[in-house]
Amino acid sequence: MENGVLIGFRHVEVSISPHYHFNNYLHNGNDFKPLNCLKALEDILTLLQIRKAEFDLLKVVNIEYGLNLVPGVDIKNLIDGISFHKRTSFIIPDLTKPYFKITDATKYKQIKAYAKGLQFIDYPEYEIDLNTFRFEIKSKQSKCISKTGIRTVKDLFNEKVYDELLQSILDEWECVLVVNNCLQNTPYLKEATQGDFWIKIMDDKHRIKFIREREKYYKELTVKNNFHHQIKLLIIDKVTSFQNVTNSTQKISMNREKVNIRGKPSPLINLESVTNSQNISKNNRFGFGTSSI
Repeated sequence: MENGVLIGFRHVEVSISPHYHFNNYLHNGNDFKPLNCLKALEDILTLLQIRKAEFDLLKVVNIEYGLNLVPGVDIKNLIDGISFHKRTSFIIPDLTKPYFKITDATKYKQIKAYAKGLQFIDYPEYEIDLNTFRFEIKSKQSKCISKTGIRTVKDLFNEKVYDELLQSILDEWECVLVVNNCLQNTPYLKEATQGDFWIKIMDDKHRIKFIREREKYYKELTVKNNFHHQIKLLIIDKVTSFQNVTNSTQKISMNREKVNIRGKPSPLINLESVTNSQNISKNNRFGFGTSSI
């Protein structure tokens, strides 16, 4: 205030959901491309009368992003089998929603895995496949997302950061243990479907033991019965289909067993975020975040 007149804000928090905005705030169950996201962000910021010159003043304090996939396995069996991210157990925070799991991967981020299709089961008009699986990363501190090159709203308009976001989704999925509870046709696989089997291994002080046992378990499964492998291929295929190859002469790697997608043309991804209260009143900065479900 100056002489009793409002001249501006020292601290502003903005919470938005570009994906919901894209769908007229009905759902976020379809694919959401970077170009769609850029347009949605531009629309929202225009409505808020935030000028482009101010984008670099808007600090991104939290984001939430992921992929919607339709696996060839029953979504309930898939969610039931999702057990650990690295050595951290997935939990069901709300027992009325048994097909929604989350884990605190680190103190900076959470990993979510849930049945997106079942979330909108009462809305068939949205045409969301009931078997839709959502794998999602939620930051809890700006330190987490700064690694992807996102610090201010201005960075959200840099298409290259979406490569980093997509790569991080694939990297995090690699750390997930998915047990096929429907398959117990060998003594080892039967034993591995028991919850205490993995807990005992996790309790071992040597972290590498859990990783090696996870790799052993996946090798015991056929490709058809390896849910983790199937989702990995879906992630890679979705990323590949999202590549904007028209603006690049680079060839896309077709080796789906070992792939790093960094450095590829701009990919398409669901981008959503959630606000995180932070005191940034100094330096006249703004806080920016977006929310999802």
